[in-house]
Formats: sequence, structure tokens, C-alpha cells
Amino acid sequence: MLSAIRTAEEGYFAEFGEYVAFNSVPSGPPGGPTPVNKIEYPEGAKTIGWSFDDQSRPVWCRYAVAGGSVTENGQAQGFTAEAICYIDGDGVLMAWGLVRPNRESVAQDPTPETDM
Repeated sequence: MLSAIRTAEEGYFAEFGEYVAFNSVPSGPPGGPTPVNKIEYPEGAKTIGWSFDDQSRPVWCRYAVAGGSVTENGQAQGFTAEAICYIDGDGVLMAWGLVRPNRESVAQDPTPETDM
């Protein structure tokens, strides 16, 4: 699902020049399976067009996206996505993350352009 979030975020960025943050999906702490058909998606997830595809399986993880630094126009130029999961019922949460560095911090090609 983190890969699907990345794909949706990059697609949205390509069209609108910003990444979109959203609150936890499903809301609240992870703890047990949440039926997909009962999930309320926050506005940010709707904006980028991200949702769970398989309506027949429960969700065991909570997903969220935080925005990176913003431009003068308030557009996020990076994001961090997280998955906090409670899969096996042992009381220990598992976590995965994905970081898209801010665009202005990505190293540029240091080779100067020259006319030949």
C-alpha cells in the first residue's frame, strides 16, 4: 500500500506540483482488522485518488502521509508515508515508512552545461 501511495502522490505532483498530506486511514490506532467498506477516507487521500483496492479483505495497518517543506505558494515539495500495523495479534506494532525528500534538497547534476 505504501507503493500505491507513492504512485498516487507522484502522479498528483506531476500534474499539480505538490504532494498532499492526509490523516490516518483508517482513523484511530491500529489494533484489529478494519473492514474496508467501513473506512472513511480523509480529504487528502481522496484528492490524490488513493484507496484500498480489495474490498473483500480487512485492513490491518493504519496509513498516513505528512507533507515536507512548502514553497512560497504553500505547495509541499516532499512527503513521508507511514504504515503502522498490528498483524499477528502479539501486541507488538510493526512500522514501515517511505520518505520522498523535498525536491529542493535533491542534488542536482554538478556538471555545468557547456556549448560545444
